[in-house]
Amino acid sequence: MPQCLDRGGVPGVLLKAVKLAWKPPRAGARAVVRAADLPGATGRYFNVARDVPLKPAAADRALAGRVWAQAAELTGLTGRLAPADGPGVT
Repeated sequence: MPQCLDRGGVPGVLLKAVKLAWKPPRAGARAVVRAADLPGATGRYFNVARDVPLKPAAADRALAGRVWAQAAELTGLTGRLAPADGPGVT
């Protein structure tokens, strides 16, 4: 097997180095569990444990409608699904 495809070599060393910086599962899941348990969190964006305001493009209803329509057309699902109305879209 070529060295680039196994867990050894440079990719293996890089992966081991990156894993040293990873948080343990309990610490990594803390922000996700907090956001899932937060009342009214639907439609909001969180960066780790901090609530971050949406960028204007993310809250643009007209843009969301155009993206949805194009995605439905490209996937052949036109008329079969409706976009969700989340509080994050104004």
